Amino acid sequence: MEIFGRLDIPDIQVRSTVLTKLLPTKFTTLFFGIFIVTHLMLILILGNIRAFAPDEQSYVDAFDNLYGSDFSLASYGGWWNAQINFLRILYIPPKIFSFLPVSDLTLLRIYSCSLFLLGLLLLVRYSNLAQSKLGKVAIILFAFTPSTFLWTTLAIKESFIFFFLIIFFVGLRFIISSLLIQGFLICFISGYALLNLKGYLYVVLTLAVLLAIFFRAATSFNLAKPAMLLLIAVILPFSLNPATSALMIESAIGFSNKLSEFRVVDEIYQPNSTQPNSTQPNSTQPNSTQSPGNLGMTMNLLTYEQNQNSAFNAALKILHLDDYLEDKARVYRNLSPVELNKVRSLDPANPTDLGPFIEGVMSFLFYPNVFRNNGSPILDLLGLESLIWVILYLIFFIVVLENRSEFRRLDTRCVLIFSFGFLLMSEMTEINLGTAIRHRSVLALLIVILISTLVTNKNSQVKI
Repeated sequence: MEIFGRLDIPDIQVRSTVLTKLLPTKFTTLFFGIFIVTHLMLILILGNIRAFAPDEQSYVDAFDNLYGSDFSLASYGGWWNAQINFLRILYIPPKIFSFLPVSDLTLLRIYSCSLFLLGLLLLVRYSNLAQSKLGKVAIILFAFTPSTFLWTTLAIKESFIFFFLIIFFVGLRFIISSLLIQGFLICFISGYALLNLKGYLYVVLTLAVLLAIFFRAATSFNLAKPAMLLLIAVILPFSLNPATSALMIESAIGFSNKLSEFRVVDEIYQPNSTQPNSTQPNSTQPNSTQSPGNLGMTMNLLTYEQNQNSAFNAALKILHLDDYLEDKARVYRNLSPVELNKVRSLDPANPTDLGPFIEGVMSFLFYPNVFRNNGSPILDLLGLESLIWVILYLIFFIVVLENRSEFRRLDTRCVLIFSFGFLLMSEMTEINLGTAIRHRSVLALLIVILISTLVTNKNSQVKI
């Protein structure tokens, strides 16, 4: 039961209170209980529907063929920079349970939810997040924001990214709390995993750590042993994945040269071969790249797939979402492709062009929302959660103002610089509103991690 409670590492010597801190609280029991039940319900309701992430089937296909002797990642764009042995280790848990009478799609969705659950458990376990009122609200908003809730239910790699980001910052806390070897290993392993999962994200994280260490050294005129270990831990993964590292360096050079013209998502990798047809088992499924009625890829696929799933259809009717989506669809059927593309797209700007750059940042943070036509019924539906994002941002600013003195600490600086670095890169690279929503969930996690770091450090004796 110890995973539910709070363990303040700097105060670990206070043995008499440790047992009490490790026991589950009413909040953690209720939070994680609802989390498990609702995720399982969504998995059951979705069934074989893959419209919300058209690339989901590609991840399932990769898993199906992963342990074959002739397996190659060349045809699976989602894993273009990963190493095969890393993926084989990553997918050991679902492989062990592949004998169960469930589809691989369902099995991978359960695995995705489980990793996300474990990550949140560790985040609560090694911080005072659940002891802060605003911290509780922040983690609830993050975990149950509909878009984030959906991404972490599907068989895609968002849950993997969230899990290893949390693990990395848990390891960082271990390092600054003098648990050096454990922290070093955790940061190294999680860093290597992030490099395989989302290479450019790990590059931003590495730069954030380097800058935080530089500021620490510049202000204290020394480089403590924990900072040195952290430096080694974040650099070492690049030596284990030289191909990705070389590509990251090449892309970074192009990025610095072209700034706003550069698109990480488009230019960092162009597959030499097309992805396998993810809908091959059902050849009657329409081509997802077509847009009949100008309703967007997800809506087109959803319209087709929902008629094959009575449970999902019933859920839409109970929530009156079927009528909502149809009402929105009537609006967009009369718009031209040019008009639709304009509202669905983001316009990255050069940071030196301050006005458009700030506008781009605001678009990434607050689009889609209920005050505009967002370009498709699904994007309008996601716009309904805009209030949740506003509340999360407000909590972030309140906690930062209340704990501004804690930014002298190394871990707090790492999270803060990483968050702003990720926001900067997102503004300069995101060109598609749908993809931006999916990537913005990473920023939400960083906000929660930063809040947990601040509220934990407030009562900590660690000075680094």
